[in-house]
Amino acid sequence: MIDIIEELLRDIQHNTKGMSRFVRTCDYAILGSIFTLIITQNPFAVHLIKNNKIIITLSGLMCIISLFLDYLQLIFGLFDSKKSIIKFPDNNGEGKTSVFTNLKITFFWSKQIPAIIGVILFIYAIFSNIFKNI
Repeated sequence: MIDIIEELLRDIQHNTKGMSRFVRTCDYAILGSIFTLIITQNPFAVHLIKNNKIIITLSGLMCIISLFLDYLQLIFGLFDSKKSIIKFPDNNGEGKTSVFTNLKITFFWSKQIPAIIGVILFIYAIFSNIFKNI
């Protein structure tokens, strides 16, 4: 029974680590793409920025918010780990979640929302620009 629980905990840790890495990668990719579009002078980029300035700005803002929430999740994860190490010797409060654990989980799920919105807005801006030119 304990082996199954340990395996499930490893799966959860692997999946959440993968989700965090994916969100971070999407955020950085979109911010890099926006920066590239801004400094590029080709007609597609100029037209895209001109026609979708608000959408592109909101997309970048959502990615920045997501990265900030990711940072907060890491900070509260560190506090949670430190608190667990301090409590470990006497096994006090085993099975209870701390405020840091709850904040870490909250920020983990909170960062998903702006990342998804940022990706959707960026894809919408690109496709709306492509279909306007047809």
